[in-house]
Amino acid sequence: MSNLKIIDTFPEFLKIYKESKTKPIGKQIELWELVYMSQWPELLEKQEKDYSSQNINWREIAE
Repeated sequence: MSNLKIIDTFPEFLKIYKESKTKPIGKQIELWELVYMSQWPELLEKQEKDYSSQNINWREIAE
């Protein structure tokens, strides 16, 4: 368990959501990836790998 790290991203999620919620979905996705998730590249990589391992395109799901 020593390798376990809990990251509370919710406060940052609320900030980006407040900024992007009225924008078109494509812009919301872009902001989520470039502004929000860029703070945790390892987490983004894990999410992308998980979708990929299931043969799912996460962008299609997001849209």
